[in-house]
Amino acid sequence: MKIASNQHLNLLQAEGQIQKDKQQVSEFKELVNNLQESSAGLDKVTDSDKVQEAKLKEVTQKFSQLFVNLMLKEMRKTVPKSSYLDGGLQEDIFRERLDREYVKGISNSGQLDLAKKLYEQLSRKK
Repeated sequence: MKIASNQHLNLLQAEGQIQKDKQQVSEFKELVNNLQESSAGLDKVTDSDKVQEAKLKEVTQKFSQLFVNLMLKEMRKTVPKSSYLDGGLQEDIFRERLDREYVKGISNSGQLDLAKKLYEQLSRKK
């Protein structure tokens, strides 16, 4: 009976992870669409160039954060889990929150500079 409940818990965790991955993929697609719309909008000279530049900076920053988040997730998958030290759902929740803080730090530190490079690349189309 205990084995069945553990299997059920593992199945629920896997389903939850699949839902999170689907959500991140949809967010990624939305950000790509926003980037395309922002870069297309920069071709037109209007009074709201400053607003468009601010939007482009915001979108490239979010894209950079999403990229770093996905990179960290994939890196974590390469590290084998020990069955002795596995914290289960609580550890997974903690790691997600910790990863969010890592993403903020990495994206804002300027070491990766992905947002800046994206902004420069997309703003050249003027």
